[in-house]
Amino acid sequence: MPKSTRKSPTRPGEVFTSVAITLFNERDEPTNIGPVVSVLNQICHTIDFHVGSPSPTVPGPMVHWPDSHRAVAKQVRAQSATDVLTVVFTSKPYDNNFFFEGTESLSIVSFYAWESLTNLPRTNGVVYFVADLLALMLSDSFRHEDTTGCIFDFLWDKTGIDTGMRFAGVCQSCLRRLPQLKLDAQQRGILSDLKALLDALGLASKWGNDIATYPLSDSAMQSRVDIKLPSPNVSKLEVLRRQLGIAGSASSEKGRMFEDFCAFFFGSIRGWREIARDVRLEDCEVDLVYDISDGPSLLTSRMGHNIYVECRNRTEKAGASDISHFIQNLTSRNLKAGMFFSYSGIAGYDPGNWQKASAAYRRIIDEYKQRGTFVLPMVAADIDVVMNRGDLVEHLRELLNRFSMV
Repeated sequence: MPKSTRKSPTRPGEVFTSVAITLFNERDEPTNIGPVVSVLNQICHTIDFHVGSPSPTVPGPMVHWPDSHRAVAKQVRAQSATDVLTVVFTSKPYDNNFFFEGTESLSIVSFYAWESLTNLPRTNGVVYFVADLLALMLSDSFRHEDTTGCIFDFLWDKTGIDTGMRFAGVCQSCLRRLPQLKLDAQQRGILSDLKALLDALGLASKWGNDIATYPLSDSAMQSRVDIKLPSPNVSKLEVLRRQLGIAGSASSEKGRMFEDFCAFFFGSIRGWREIARDVRLEDCEVDLVYDISDGPSLLTSRMGHNIYVECRNRTEKAGASDISHFIQNLTSRNLKAGMFFSYSGIAGYDPGNWQKASAAYRRIIDEYKQRGTFVLPMVAADIDVVMNRGDLVEHLRELLNRFSMV
């Protein structure tokens, strides 16, 4: 499989006006892509997939780049004019024996001799190649020369496609590389969809199942954050965050804005259900109350079934008395965990040096050591971490793990 010759549709300073991908079968290709597109649209929240029609024809017995692509582009132009990416699947081989090559936003993928490479169905291959092309959209400057199972494998040995579909992941070195990319809002959404696609593909493929008919279980999906992009230019998350810094806003308005932000932020976790907001109890007020019993088990097992969230959007950092009051609210109701989200920061807490505890943050650590209560400290910097990684669940897990190291 070659390094992509397709130009990335995103360049610095550009803004997507749509995120659409159309999949076509070449006239003689037997793969039924309709059910695959249905699965892709169940999994992805940033990209809309479509089945292209009518089927194009690749001229001649083989695929030649770029002549074949130019010929096919004319045939699919009416159906794919606004696509970020158009993919055509064919049974014809490339003259260079590659899996695919591309020009501009069109790629032609060859399933030639597929049954000699793997016993997994071609439908799984459709999802793999879509994921591969999405990965190259985000970063096309690196490919593994050897077969590692990583989505960034070059696959000189085409039998490596079987390993790639069963592993369906990103290696550690590429995981360290991806956060360093300067991704815009749309690309971060694509990265989130890429992660979800690989999770689903790996779950189906490692047991030899067809992803087009394999049920997408909740456990396979619960580790991802679903942040849908309701605007063609920026995500709702970024819109809400931008509103937080409106100069001259009254403190009550800024507080309400931050509550809305937090509700959207944590509500994006699959299985977390907001059950109350702005609750005025006899001895305290609670900004947000969540039932997380149906959420990711890796969080529920440590945080319990209900949590409180404190949302602070004041100019000054939260102090020790604020933390103490929040802890009292948790412990008086036998809650195991809560999140104290102070946009301006928490006294004594530095996200970049979290092992050094003082002031209010020391109060959080002492409470954990004495009673085992988790108070997860969150500040503005956490928003950037989550938006860059696209995985709020993983970030919360890391915050929980820190308590065992302080």
